[in-house]
Amino acid sequence: AACWWQVALIPKAVSQPPCPITWGPTAQISNTTNSAFSPKLVVAGDTVHMVYHAGAVYYRRSTNGGQTWRDQVELVSADSMSSNLGNPPLSVSGQIVSIVWANRTASSNKIRRSIDGGVTWLEPQVLVHNDPLFPLRLPSIAASGEYAYVTMTRFVSGRLQYFLTISTDRGENWDSVHQVTFVPESHGLGGIQATVRAVHFVFEREMQPSGKEIAYMSST
Repeated sequence: AACWWQVALIPKAVSQPPCPITWGPTAQISNTTNSAFSPKLVVAGDTVHMVYHAGAVYYRRSTNGGQTWRDQVELVSADSMSSNLGNPPLSVSGQIVSIVWANRTASSNKIRRSIDGGVTWLEPQVLVHNDPLFPLRLPSIAASGEYAYVTMTRFVSGRLQYFLTISTDRGENWDSVHQVTFVPESHGLGGIQATVRAVHFVFEREMQPSGKEIAYMSST
């Protein structure tokens, strides 16, 4: 297990306890002329999958637990992604590696997949074409087995709500978009995860008369 400290609770005069694990050398992952930020990684066995921003969105993988890394691959060009992509949504299920994003023009949400564990990548695929007045944004993805799930947000009656689309064939085809949260509350940042048995969804929700709380839903 890694070592965690509540730094604010440890007086400066008190030394930290020794870490129970040994860390290897730090590796530089990004290799671009632009500043790199917002990394995200998913680990599956000895394979480490990583995406990050550096103008465009790039992908790198390690097949030996992070000891060495393959060359970076540009997955999403800088002129095609939304400026509010945030931490790039990445999922891994078996040999299927997927990333989703909102198009810069808000005309669509897209997905790009690898079906061989990140070795090669298929061309970007449109998940949903957007209503220009009420676009779906901020997609997030989770996958397990044959199933993949993408959540997106849209304003409904002035309140931010969550929507969901599902694939039952590893992301090749997607069904209609379904609304999963409803007014009167407005909803904020959230995350989705999936197993072979259930889909788990957590999100921010407005409290009355003010403030926010964390809410959770799971499939039955």
